[in-house]
Amino acid sequence: KGETKFVPFDWISLFLALLAIALWILTDNPVAAVILVILTDWLGFLPTIRKGYYRPFEETISLYSLSAFKWMLGLIALQTFSLTTALFPMCIMFGNVAFAVMLWWRRKHAPRLTN
Repeated sequence: KGETKFVPFDWISLFLALLAIALWILTDNPVAAVILVILTDWLGFLPTIRKGYYRPFEETISLYSLSAFKWMLGLIALQTFSLTTALFPMCIMFGNVAFAVMLWWRRKHAPRLTN
């Protein structure tokens, strides 16, 4: 299934993510580049978070939990641990865990809607 209706929030997220990509291309600082990549990723993830909040039964908790585990293993495997190398995996891992917990919580407290 795919979404065919886009709300203004989705378009704003897309525009901000594209702006962050443009800024990322222009930067010479590795830490700033990583922060802009994280910002871009999170802005691109905002429509998924919104959909997951309103329709928690349409997203897969195990997918995001396993993804968080994958990024944790990636952090452990780093040979050089620095802000530049560790910040992106840590933020993605945190985002996946937070999203999985939000889905779990919403499934417990939101009524199951039928389309």
